[in-house]
Amino acid sequence: MGPEVASVLREGLALERKGLLDAQATERIEARLHALYEAQMQDLRDRQGSVPSAGESRSGQAQSTSSEERRPGYRAPDPDATARREALLHRLDEDRREMDRSLQEAKDRIQALRAEYGFAEPAHRGPPLPRAVSVPLAVAGMLGIAGGMLGMALGDAFIWSSGAGYGTVAPWIFLAALPLVALALYCAERAGHGLRNRYPTWFVRWLFVYPCMVLIFAGMLVASPMGWSAALGWGLGTFSRTEVRLVSLGRLSPGAKGCDQSAEVEFKGTSSRICLEGRVRGTLPGPGEMVAVSGRISRLGLYVEQVHGR
Repeated sequence: MGPEVASVLREGLALERKGLLDAQATERIEARLHALYEAQMQDLRDRQGSVPSAGESRSGQAQSTSSEERRPGYRAPDPDATARREALLHRLDEDRREMDRSLQEAKDRIQALRAEYGFAEPAHRGPPLPRAVSVPLAVAGMLGIAGGMLGMALGDAFIWSSGAGYGTVAPWIFLAALPLVALALYCAERAGHGLRNRYPTWFVRWLFVYPCMVLIFAGMLVASPMGWSAALGWGLGTFSRTEVRLVSLGRLSPGAKGCDQSAEVEFKGTSSRICLEGRVRGTLPGPGEMVAVSGRISRLGLYVEQVHGR
């Protein structure tokens, strides 16, 4: 085994001990080993090209013997030179076989590491989905993700006028979206193999990452109508001051992540929980009383910007 091949294998073993030998690392190691093999084979071919074979030497000698023997001062070919050429060719063949054995040992070692740690072979991209399927899926996915993110950003201060009716059917929409999202992500994985290359272990990929992605994307799709309504209500609503009924008041938790205090309020028969952090001016009344709020009102609902206490 050559020193360059041994150095690459030592690097692979070091990555293995550190737990960093993933599919990308093994692919890089294989590429380096293949490059070393090609370089050494090219060197052997160059060296062989500069040395005539024994058959060529003997045929050339046989063809030129009759003419050379007639020349004055003819000298017979040195048998030691022929023997040296034969030995050099034999040595070159041995070097080539040794490099083949070293490369095969390296490949076997990498395959053993893959089998030991459950790494899958890096997959190539499959045939793309038809445009009639991929474009609607991409548009629906982007709208759903954008709506879900808008819901997380603006939904904690928005009283959606259709929230009560949508809340009763949202669980059923979520259940209906699960198989559709699962099928869409599966088709995308079959076409691009993004999950397989990023998470080569079958157990992690299909029993953890894939179900989590299905649940997250389905949840974003369900939350997207409220998110888009909140964005449109905030952008197109008219700024005004009105009153809402304080249904319940959450416990104040300073320093809590997300929201340190929330409250359930009712506006025009629709109840919603909003975040009070940074929006309260004055002291809030008790539950069941009316409280003044200011914000943007539209047919979609009320986006609360400030809560005016006593």
